[in-house]
Amino acid sequence: MPPTKELVIFTQTYDLLSWLLPQCERFPKSQRFVITQRLQGAALNFQEEVFEANARSGAQRLQHLQAADAQLN
Repeated sequence: MPPTKELVIFTQTYDLLSWLLPQCERFPKSQRFVITQRLQGAALNFQEEVFEANARSGAQRLQHLQAADAQLN
C-alpha cells in the first residue's frame, strides 16, 4: 500500500494550537480554569481526529475528517 499524503490541515492544526494554548493563559483568572479547560479540550480532540485522519486513507480518512468537523461545530 502506498504511503498516504500528509494533510495540510495537519500542520495548520499544529500552528493553531501553538497560538491558542499560550493565549489561554491570558484569560482573566476567574475564567481561566473553566473556559480554557473546555477550549483546550475541544482543540486537542480536534487535533486527535486530524491525527487519525492523517494516518488513514479513503473512507476511513473521510470518517475522521467528518468527526474533526463535528468537534469544531
